[in-house]
Amino acid sequence: MKALVRFSVLFMLVSVLAFTGCFLNDDDDDDYVAPTGEIELSADINIAGTGITPAIRAAIAEDLRAAPSSKFKALIKLAGRKLVDSPLEVKSATELTMDKTTVTVATGKQQVTIEVVPVEDETKPVLKTVVVAEVVSGTPVEKKDTAVNTTTTAQAVAYEAWVEKDATKTIEDFVATVDSAKITALETQIKTTLSSGGDLTATAITSEAKEVAAATPVPTEPTPVPLTTEETVKAAYNLWLRALASATQRLTPDAAKIDDMHDADFMWEGFNKTTWTGLMKAPPADFFDTKINSFSGDSTLTKVDESTYVVTFNGTIAGLDKAGTSYSTAIDGTKNAFALTGAANQTAFSMTGTVRHAWSSVIVKKGTDGTWRISGNRIKASPYLELVIASRWINGYAGSGINADLYKGSQTISSARISGGVLDATGTINLTAQPDDTDHWGWAAGPNYSWIQMPNGQAIAANQAYVFTVAFADGSQTYTYNVPALPTSYAAPTITLTSPAPGQLNAGWTAEPSTSFSEYYVGINYVDGPGGNMGDEVYSASILNASQNQVQRTGLTEGQWVRVEVNVKTKTGFCYRTNSELQIASTKRFSGNYRFFQLNASIQNRWVGMSEVTVSGNQFSGIVKLDPDPAEINTTYSATFTESNGAITFSGETTVRGAISPSGNIGLIHDWKSSDPSIGLLIKKPTAASNATLNGTYRFYEFFDEVAASFVPKQVSAMTVSSITFNGNGTYSNHSVVYKEAADDWVPELTGTYSVSSDGKISVGPDSASEFMQVSADGNVIVFVKFEANNSCSFTVGIKQDSSLATADMNGNWLQASVNAGPGTPYSGTDGILVTANNGSLALTDGKSESNDFLMADTTRDVTIGTNGLLELGSDAYGALAGNKELIAIVSKYDGSMRNITLLVKK
Repeated sequence: MKALVRFSVLFMLVSVLAFTGCFLNDDDDDDYVAPTGEIELSADINIAGTGITPAIRAAIAEDLRAAPSSKFKALIKLAGRKLVDSPLEVKSATELTMDKTTVTVATGKQQVTIEVVPVEDETKPVLKTVVVAEVVSGTPVEKKDTAVNTTTTAQAVAYEAWVEKDATKTIEDFVATVDSAKITALETQIKTTLSSGGDLTATAITSEAKEVAAATPVPTEPTPVPLTTEETVKAAYNLWLRALASATQRLTPDAAKIDDMHDADFMWEGFNKTTWTGLMKAPPADFFDTKINSFSGDSTLTKVDESTYVVTFNGTIAGLDKAGTSYSTAIDGTKNAFALTGAANQTAFSMTGTVRHAWSSVIVKKGTDGTWRISGNRIKASPYLELVIASRWINGYAGSGINADLYKGSQTISSARISGGVLDATGTINLTAQPDDTDHWGWAAGPNYSWIQMPNGQAIAANQAYVFTVAFADGSQTYTYNVPALPTSYAAPTITLTSPAPGQLNAGWTAEPSTSFSEYYVGINYVDGPGGNMGDEVYSASILNASQNQVQRTGLTEGQWVRVEVNVKTKTGFCYRTNSELQIASTKRFSGNYRFFQLNASIQNRWVGMSEVTVSGNQFSGIVKLDPDPAEINTTYSATFTESNGAITFSGETTVRGAISPSGNIGLIHDWKSSDPSIGLLIKKPTAASNATLNGTYRFYEFFDEVAASFVPKQVSAMTVSSITFNGNGTYSNHSVVYKEAADDWVPELTGTYSVSSDGKISVGPDSASEFMQVSADGNVIVFVKFEANNSCSFTVGIKQDSSLATADMNGNWLQASVNAGPGTPYSGTDGILVTANNGSLALTDGKSESNDFLMADTTRDVTIGTNGLLELGSDAYGALAGNKELIAIVSKYDGSMRNITLLVKK
């Protein structure tokens, strides 16, 4: 429960957007930014009355059967500037309505004008009204069914002339002052003008409006009473909160005013004036994660001397937490902050409980110029303590402990330790800076530099005191947390996890009663399997609504395991904690009809084969179609498997693993059983392949052996790399050799013909029962197997060259499998390993082989993609990445006479 805890807990309330309550009613003239809010307007427009022009009525009557009105619309204006226009619905021959229309304006008291204008000319209004609203941020102000008629129009046009005398006056001020008889007379003039086809810009109307304005006095304001010292101190505190609120909204601040509201000796949670004001002017993106829309309450002043006060808040806040959930929380600065003496040299700070809102108690000082400014709380580092009294972990642990964190601000920390409570039985815990985050100090021996488990037989108890002692260059400070009475009953929450659809997670947990609730903190991380190591964070948030005891997440990695941790924190600072794990549901990639091409690495013989495979549900069913042993033809086999994020696991098999690509079109299986090890490439059968599917230049990577009648290899395995261009029309050309063994006398045919069936079978020349060639649906991959007794046995993969590919296109997780062959014992074998690629850097882990001679150790390598998707591997290796970015094929020679073919399929 760390990460942004420092700011979600200590600075939670600084995202204040609107202020209500007795201590926040001071004048806002010194605001330097304008947070925004919304007004939701609707209007009833009435043109009934003697003298209204028949043309207007006729226009409305014409639209009675065709809403919205084609003749009139509404304009919403602010200070004469149009914000938005809105269509009008026809209600009757004398009535129009404006449905809810939302406008965004600055917070505070605002006036907007609703004008009814002809659709074809916005400059000729016929009716209007002025609406006054007290705007706050986060909660739209509703102004429903506002009346627009000739009376409101007379008031509006006269007010617009009158307000030129004093722009601070509202229409409410005008209506309260104007002679109603004059408004009635102006209304009559408006009706007369409109009846003759005129509009509100007519001279007869504007002239009379000016006369009404001239005859209406401007009310005078009472002489302001000077603020008392206490009111001035509260105003300074209020201004500071407004500035903090603006910082959370990333509004452009007035830098000078930011600087001026902080005392030169400002110190708050480790930040001096320079550092803190810099953060307020340009806060990092993750600095604030909670919004406060409103709060109510009062502040209490404690006078230290004539120029120093401690201001403590007591009230209720409401807003939105990081999860977007609304909440309302009571804050008491006497309980939720360290007690402040107001002295500049205060070094000992204490509080009861651990729920701390550092803003809720601060020092305000008067400068030599008479201005009251925020001096902070004199705390030079920011401590965080959490008392975990109930837990339930997936590993069975159910003990108690504390989370202890210390955060550095502007001040250099010389040393730090935490002591007290049950820690005194084991000795002081020294805190140090994290290696990867030197601003965060914790216990190096604890998980994540935070968790300190209670010694056996020890427990957190009431009246214990846990003390941070922190040394700085100019002295030390202590921060004491006194443990309050424990709850009479408590338990770790129960978590319920479900994954209702691929990539989705629903998490729910036992709710805490609102009477004792402070917050839920939820953290979700990927893990590398059940009970495994934690990986990337998926989500974390403080939830401040007791009834919001659930979260839903989408877009998670399908098939990946996640660990969800829920912390329930009470008002007095105790924490109950549970974690649980779940595998995220995934879309079935591995499904449909495939051709499965195998290459074995047995010491006794060499064989290649092809099976037709059907994958349905979790069943893998195959029938052999190509094999050197005639007895194997048309034999069937099957297996049950599970698929997880592209990894394939076969039930009951301890020496087999597989992978299926993201598209589901390419698969790889490695079987390292000692009696007959093999690798196999799966190609999903197309349904609409044709000659045009083969179109481009391909590199072919061939691994072959000269074999006897029993398919025992006669000599060391060999490899060949060739290139061929398929023209997409049934012909090929430019068949050439890139690499062949010195003893190989093969000369390719430069040109020829081919054909492709709808299921991807490629024919070059007459069909043969001892060979098969297949193309993938996207045309990027070709597989070719061939055998002939007393001749050869070969396995070939063709990769279409693609000039758009770059090194980063390899990024992701892969399964690698190889067949290796050479002189000596064993003659041949397989190996496989998991590969994670990141911009050319490969991490290889978890090697598998039937022989220790071929087993790969964990290692790292660097690989670059060159031109046309070809891998830059050096002079003794050749390979390429397919354009679908799901297959890599490599042939290589090493240690003189060793040869191998390596295939990688992205999971």
